[in-house]
Amino acid sequence: MFSMNGIFSNGFASLFMKLIFVIIIAYLVMMVINFLRDKFINKEPMFQKNDIGELLQILYKVFIFSGLGFMVGNIVQFFFTQRPQYAGNIGASMIVNNNWDDLKIGIILIFIAIGFNAARIILDKRK
Repeated sequence: MFSMNGIFSNGFASLFMKLIFVIIIAYLVMMVINFLRDKFINKEPMFQKNDIGELLQILYKVFIFSGLGFMVGNIVQFFFTQRPQYAGNIGASMIVNNNWDDLKIGIILIFIAIGFNAARIILDKRK
């Protein structure tokens, strides 16, 4: 099991989660406003816009870049926190002394991004 807020992460994972919630809520508010505008102001039928597909594409990009950022950040943090006495045996110090929570979170985010992309592709095939 891993903690969403590691010792050295300064709460970046929880900040990321809050950012994702803000993006989703803002996009949903825009969808509702567009729906109400089309329903009451523009009475003419317009072409259907794939709002959910666009949201999935935005989330895919955010999760991919964030996942890569968490992974690269954790690896860079590992190299900056190495002590000179462990220079001869890097493999043992990687396993015992370091916090790899951000790496795990990054891998999970990349798999979630792959899921978002697969959902978007399925939605595009149905239309």
